[in-house]
Amino acid sequence: MATITVPTTIKPKAVEMAKGLGLERELDAILEQGCRMIKGLRSFEVDADTDSSMRPTVDICAWVDPPCEDDPSHQKWWEWRIDQFGPDVAAEFVVVIYPDTENRCEAGTS
Repeated sequence: MATITVPTTIKPKAVEMAKGLGLERELDAILEQGCRMIKGLRSFEVDADTDSSMRPTVDICAWVDPPCEDDPSHQKWWEWRIDQFGPDVAAEFVVVIYPDTENRCEAGTS
């Protein structure tokens, strides 16, 4: 895995799915780019959604400072994975950004 500069939780199921799809490098790149692009980034949580009605996905949640919610950088990060890897690879990842109203990093629950 890449060197991430924010608290990051990656569930084993997500690592297994990315590896099985041959997309470990892409997962690392999405996280690294998020560190560079997302204004107010506090932490990442990565899990695998194997129960989706559409298809299994690697889900990446970025938690941000509440005052930074809806910053244009968030949409740009969401779009970056599509521009970088194309729609077929990008569809393997769900990326979402939520305001960290519970101070996950400060509480040690990231």
